[in-house]
Amino acid sequence: MNQTTRPGADITLCIGLEKTGTTTLQGLCDAQRKALMAQGILYPALLGRRNHIFLAAYAQDDDKTCNVRQAILAKQGVDAPELRRMTERQVETIAARAGYSRLLLSNEHLHSRITHPGELERLKRLLAPVGSRFRIAVVLRRQDRVAESSLSTQMKGGRPNIEPVLPAGAELPLFYRYYDLLDMYEEVFGQGSVHVAIYEDQEREDTDLVSLFEDAAGIPGALSRPQDAPRRNPALSRDGLRILGRINRLARDDARFDDAHRRAIVSELEQSHGGGSALVTRRQAETFLERCAEQNEKVRARWLPDRARLFDLDLTRYPDLPEAGGMDEAEVQAQAEALLQAILPAV
Repeated sequence: MNQTTRPGADITLCIGLEKTGTTTLQGLCDAQRKALMAQGILYPALLGRRNHIFLAAYAQDDDKTCNVRQAILAKQGVDAPELRRMTERQVETIAARAGYSRLLLSNEHLHSRITHPGELERLKRLLAPVGSRFRIAVVLRRQDRVAESSLSTQMKGGRPNIEPVLPAGAELPLFYRYYDLLDMYEEVFGQGSVHVAIYEDQEREDTDLVSLFEDAAGIPGALSRPQDAPRRNPALSRDGLRILGRINRLARDDARFDDAHRRAIVSELEQSHGGGSALVTRRQAETFLERCAEQNEKVRARWLPDRARLFDLDLTRYPDLPEAGGMDEAEVQAQAEALLQAILPAV
């Protein structure tokens, strides 16, 4: 691969986090690609178009098992080495394009699938033909909220059970260790490269999610605000998750069941059982956040020293005792079977 660096090109990598409105923001950038280009900002249609999923797939070590990379390989009909070559050719095409001073890339799997500096070094080498100045944009969200929302996404992808919602191992996964994650990025891309926004700040009257993203990405005012933008990838209620988990178990060995069926079922459940609900108790959330407290304070002190604390401490949405859901097991089973039977012949 040609390693010649393109002088003057800035590269913004938006790494999520997952469950911070990334899908909505990617859709906004995709829809306004021409307007961004008119400002010298290239949001490329290559590397995954709306979501640049080829980046995480390329950077990961070969011995990792990753459903995202496997899905790309299956869709493209290639093996891992050819996917790497394909990605390199796409980056070279981007590097050869004229008319932009900033390359804007977005993929939340850079948060969840990249776990050590060597993988980031591989990503940095991949992008070397475009430029050498990197800005890492990240929107952080309180870990308990990320965990609950991530569970909904995992269930939509085939996970059969709700429990456990929160990680129970002796060491927190890097997914929740925000300081270690961001420190790893600055280790590879340079001190001062990481720019942090807080997802919950969109609740303030003087800002919104788009503004938070723009500031972190170094493109203030670049995006137009859509009217009534649709919410993408919404969370499901506890009963919706129970039905989906039952469907996942029922369909696990059904050769007819494919991704098109899954998307149809998820769409139906988002309409009938959307909105999300508390999946853990107040004490469970509190204990989990205590495990995250040291990491969060180190993030605040290093990247956001003017804040009194990184996140709010509000736990009022959580119940004192576990909630079982409004539906009994027989009703969950009946709805799962009915939905599965209705969807399978229809797709």
